[in-house]
Amino acid sequence: MKKERIKSIVLVLLVFSNFALGGRIWINEKLWPDGYNFFANIQNSYIVKAVSDIFDFNGSAYVSKTHIIAPDKIIVNTGYQTTRFALNANHEMFKNANDVASEILSDAMSSTSKMISPITEEQWYSVLSGKSMYLVYNIEYDTSLFSQFLGIKGAEISSFTDRISDIVISADNAISPVVYIRNSKTGSYFKISTSASKNKLESVLDYFQQSFDEENSAVINYSFDLLFDKAFGNQKVILNSMIPIFNNPQKFEVIESANPMLKADNTFNSSTIDKLLNIFDINPTTMSRYTEANGTIVFVENDAILKLSPEGVLEYNSKLTQSGVKLANISSAYNTICLAADFMDEISAAVASNKNLYISSDLTDDFIKNETMNICFDYRANGIPVSLNTENLGHAVNMQIENGYLKNYVQIFRTYSNTGSQAETPLYIEALDKAIQKYSKDGEQLVIEKLYTAYRDDGSIGLKNADWEASVSGY
Repeated sequence: MKKERIKSIVLVLLVFSNFALGGRIWINEKLWPDGYNFFANIQNSYIVKAVSDIFDFNGSAYVSKTHIIAPDKIIVNTGYQTTRFALNANHEMFKNANDVASEILSDAMSSTSKMISPITEEQWYSVLSGKSMYLVYNIEYDTSLFSQFLGIKGAEISSFTDRISDIVISADNAISPVVYIRNSKTGSYFKISTSASKNKLESVLDYFQQSFDEENSAVINYSFDLLFDKAFGNQKVILNSMIPIFNNPQKFEVIESANPMLKADNTFNSSTIDKLLNIFDINPTTMSRYTEANGTIVFVENDAILKLSPEGVLEYNSKLTQSGVKLANISSAYNTICLAADFMDEISAAVASNKNLYISSDLTDDFIKNETMNICFDYRANGIPVSLNTENLGHAVNMQIENGYLKNYVQIFRTYSNTGSQAETPLYIEALDKAIQKYSKDGEQLVIEKLYTAYRDDGSIGLKNADWEASVSGY
């Protein structure tokens, strides 16, 4: 009887998957008569992607994880203060190091058998001076949500800490790696023992220790190494203790930006417009269309408005309740974020825009509890962020989602290509002086939370250099 039941379940799953895969083939290959698209609404509502999650709750069907869970940078600490290595996303060893880290984190967060205990700030700093990898994230995560992106259902450490901002994986333990986490909400630190093997972690650390070139390698100090995170006497500028400080300029490729929205003759591509109308569920036969004085094309259908500007900016807005692009019937924050990122990827692919984006808005408990989710993404080029600062846009993508419906969507489309030439950033101390001049106020203490390299893009088309960007508390 039990065997028959198992056979029945397997048979149902096979039939169901057959329909799902068949549907995907019809959609991808467009196997229907001209002018007829039965699967168009299914594709746009993302039912196919939601169905795939029935087979794998972890969301392996999503391509969005690369936008969401990967660290912005990995700093490899070999145990010597003068031999630290900063890996950007395009470094040849970044993926290997990140895969090792993800495997160890999954082990640490998946079982109650692991020992979790609080540590002091001094112990945290001590770990960073030993053999370890420091995972630098550009946003803060709710712990349970972070664990889901790792593929863990209900991380056991969620009851111990509600927020994650900094993670260090240490190889100094004699048996297995130890994970150290900082809760940015409370400023507390704790460690988790693991049962993972040290072999892969040590192989990453050994690779960098053996490849150290004293003449050509930069010396990396943390702010706490140099006591820049402490206020002494009349010192009015404090740096976040985890800011990495380089002793020499950084060298990056000079890149060139382009607007993929327009063809070579500076006119809109009609096939691109058709793709975008389809994605946003706007029917070409029932919509109204007009062109504004600045060349922006406006499409209106019922309550939905889609604008495409010659500057490469797309704006979508839907005002009415329970309207807009339906992303998912599944209401969990995890699924909503994944589907939102996948939707963004589809938009970028339709315009042939840069798809190397990362999430740049915090995914904390405040975000999850809010009925309206505001999600931002930004571009990367050569492994570092592109700091987009136009007149009206502070991010490459801004999305607003209510109850599974996409209500507002704004994206500035860009492609970035290397020019073959390189340029150095200013010295770190010069960048620090510039930040102090820009943000300091008489008599007030200035707290610099982040100081990092990024390409600056003011929205214009042309050459872009990497430079230092500062994030200051209160701004």
